[in-house]
Amino acid sequence: FVAAIATHTINHQATLSPPISLHSLLLSLFVSSMIVMGRQKLSFQNKSKSRRQHQHHIIFASMVLLLLAIIGYLGWWTIQIIVRSREIASGTTVGDGISSHSEELKLRLERRNYADEKRPQMVHAFFSNDELRDRLMMDSGSSSRTALQSSPCPYNSILKDLDTDDIFPQAGKRHMVNPPVGGNVTLVCCTTTAGPINILVHDKWAPNGAARFLDMITSGYMASSIPLMRCVDKFLCQFGIHSNPDYNKRNHEKYGKFNRNIPDDPNWLPEGKEHRSNADGIKRYAKGYMAFAGSGENSRTKQLIMALGFNKFLGGGSPWEVPWGEVVGKHSFSTLDAINTEYGEHGPAQGKLNKRGFDDDMKKEFSRLDIMEKCVIVDRCEANVPNKKMS
Repeated sequence: FVAAIATHTINHQATLSPPISLHSLLLSLFVSSMIVMGRQKLSFQNKSKSRRQHQHHIIFASMVLLLLAIIGYLGWWTIQIIVRSREIASGTTVGDGISSHSEELKLRLERRNYADEKRPQMVHAFFSNDELRDRLMMDSGSSSRTALQSSPCPYNSILKDLDTDDIFPQAGKRHMVNPPVGGNVTLVCCTTTAGPINILVHDKWAPNGAARFLDMITSGYMASSIPLMRCVDKFLCQFGIHSNPDYNKRNHEKYGKFNRNIPDDPNWLPEGKEHRSNADGIKRYAKGYMAFAGSGENSRTKQLIMALGFNKFLGGGSPWEVPWGEVVGKHSFSTLDAINTEYGEHGPAQGKLNKRGFDDDMKKEFSRLDIMEKCVIVDRCEANVPNKKMS
């Protein structure tokens, strides 16, 4: 047992944390058996017949223990070799994850919020390489954290680039009421032909809508061209039907699910004509709100709307218009103002676009139509109830 403790201490850099390793115990059993047999053999000649017979039994038992130790040690290494070979075959190794309790503890301490009262309580998400690659949906070979920093959007970090009013908006000059707080907030970068747009998704605002939008990104559906097919000046911009007609098919293996309806989310905006604007002139639907298009209860699928101006009519009772996020940053609002609205309500017909995609004939007819080129997730945090200011 003492040999096992000593071996374990050497192997684990003087840390006596349990459990004692199996190979250390087997090694101690081996050494103990050798010592017992050696001592019994040295004293064998000077003993009586009955005593020698008793020593025979001790030596035999020690040899059995020695044999068990050898078999156990070989078995342990055989199991390790099998497990390691399976890990290599499946493409996962111990080095891909957290390798020790001390490393996990270090990560937990880094995530924990030790800030003072002025800072909102937020915990940064920790992504493995595979999770980060899936979330970023970057080009092949750009799966590291460096790819995140190469995003074309100015905002790539929630904690560094956004302020408290972005993360925890409250009623005031922009919002008529306090939006729901808490849950996860996800920062998205979308590139368009009119410029970059950062979108902050709040899953507490509309959980079903937020989840569908993020699924459209992580699945790769929004990794290529989506026409901004219906953009009306100072009103809204509608999009979501893909340029590739195959992606729009209901039976598409990967993207067909986006043609299926999702349940409505509770509307957190005040409904009714009396709440179109308040006494301060703040309109119900803020510029930059993101929601889904729809035509009735539980009718949301994949078509999105983006408010191009402050509007008092939207969000007043139509269940699909509940916002699940909003654009953030001056650059994003500049892009909203730059989106071409000349086609207005007379852009590509939804039926044709859904069936044909944005084909060459349509591109000629709507040559100045702006395109949503790509959307990727660049950061995500868990946000608790904030205080007034961020330090």
